[in-house]
Amino acid sequence: MISIQQIQYILALNDFGQFQKASEACYVTQPTLSMQVKKAEDQLGHLIFDRSKNPVALTSFGETLIPILKDVQNENSRIAYLVKKESGLSGRITVGVIPTIAVYLLPSLMEDLNAGAFSDQFLFKEMQTQVLLDKLLAKEIDLAILAGPFVNAGYQTSKLYEEEIKCFLGHNEFNVINSKVLEKEKPWLLSEGNCLRSQMVSFCNVIPEGQHMNWDYEGGNLQMLVRMVTQNRGYTLVPAYYAEQETLHTASVRIEGNDHFPGRSVIAVYSGRSIYRSAIEKLLRTIQHRFMSRNTAVLNIIGWQGG
Repeated sequence: MISIQQIQYILALNDFGQFQKASEACYVTQPTLSMQVKKAEDQLGHLIFDRSKNPVALTSFGETLIPILKDVQNENSRIAYLVKKESGLSGRITVGVIPTIAVYLLPSLMEDLNAGAFSDQFLFKEMQTQVLLDKLLAKEIDLAILAGPFVNAGYQTSKLYEEEIKCFLGHNEFNVINSKVLEKEKPWLLSEGNCLRSQMVSFCNVIPEGQHMNWDYEGGNLQMLVRMVTQNRGYTLVPAYYAEQETLHTASVRIEGNDHFPGRSVIAVYSGRSIYRSAIEKLLRTIQHRFMSRNTAVLNIIGWQGG
């Protein structure tokens, strides 16, 4: 049977498609990695890679084998994690969060994380939704926090809370504004790839090009868009909890459309076989406790792609 080390080399070669890059990632020489991959193929009696192609490609046997090897590697990691836990050592859990959630969620979690409520370490990374999902499926992150929906049979999905999406106008002339009124106002948009942009375009019928000014700005953070609205009027959409945290609620109004207010469902996605499952679920319960009961509005939930 092939070794754990050989499995690591095979998976690296599958990821990079080139022996040189795979060997660099594994901190071994190229001949060493090549020799071990060939030895594994000899032991199995079948070729895993078609070396006539550049980058190297999986054979039909390899395509069937790779998911099994990933499971083996994951189970081996579970054993290593168990040993560490029994020895009093902590694991490191990588959490991907979309920017429009991270901006208020992470500061609110710092109190719990700093108070020693968790024995494991958490590394939080901001990334846009599609990048987040790609890295989750590639097992480069352990947990994804994003706006739903997301369905994949191999992954556990937990609803964290629902959140109203409000309109930041920079001035408080209304308590509620109809979405039709916004069609006449200048929209300030997040850049492509941010789900709040897609939701804004969909719900408010925004046409990104050809707006009301001879210059424009699209950015990656809410703070800048809020400043643009404050200085130049127009509007942008903000998550209700962000508006609350930044004390923007006096200039953030509810958007009414067909007796419902726009909102999003914030979810967490992770592998049901994750070695960190118990720590992940403890973190998710903490988030739910902080946010789940705070929204009382009847929301029209908009998907992260704007549908």
